[in-house]
Amino acid sequence: MFKLTLPRITTSDGWKFPPFSAHIENGVMYGRGTQDMKSVSIQYYEALRRLKANGVTLLRDVYMTLMPDEELGAEKGMIPFLQSEEFAKLNVGVELDEGTSYDIPSIPLFYQDKVVWQIEVTCHGVAAHGSTFPPNSATATGKCANVINRFLKFRDEEYAKYTKAGITDAGPYTSVNLNRINGGVANNVIPASVSLTFDIRLGTSVNEEEFEARV
Repeated sequence: MFKLTLPRITTSDGWKFPPFSAHIENGVMYGRGTQDMKSVSIQYYEALRRLKANGVTLLRDVYMTLMPDEELGAEKGMIPFLQSEEFAKLNVGVELDEGTSYDIPSIPLFYQDKVVWQIEVTCHGVAAHGSTFPPNSATATGKCANVINRFLKFRDEEYAKYTKAGITDAGPYTSVNLNRINGGVANNVIPASVSLTFDIRLGTSVNEEEFEARV
């Protein structure tokens, strides 16, 4: 039997309302995971509920799965499920991914998906007391600044494509976001290394080898 164990998350730090209360105020629901991806999950569930309530008969069975850790590689969720006998018995013909919510009176269906690249860049430099004054070219932060500037320049180029693409066409552009910056041991010490993590979703026409060479 396929079994799934979910981590217990109880922290409420930084929440205006308790994160598991599903508090609704002025038409907005506050809660952990309401945007990613309980909002779309509820839409799928409601669609299936209405089909059943209206006595609609489909040509095939429809199954709905709710899985964890897809942003981390799905090693505890979808991957073991795909390897299970239960999945094999479903005889799946077509699959709809999580998608996203749209502020329009329809739900777009896409037949393409973007390749995810998450890149960590670690810059090394001289470590010294904060009262010293080495040149930027010698410090980890100075080297990281060069990396950040290059990536953000590329991000601006792709953002220009994004503004022209339209809400239902995410394929033409590559999204780039600097999501994590790690480094430093104390307020008065120049760090020996600084790490940057970029989250990149490649445009559907991007050649991966060419993009890697550019990086």
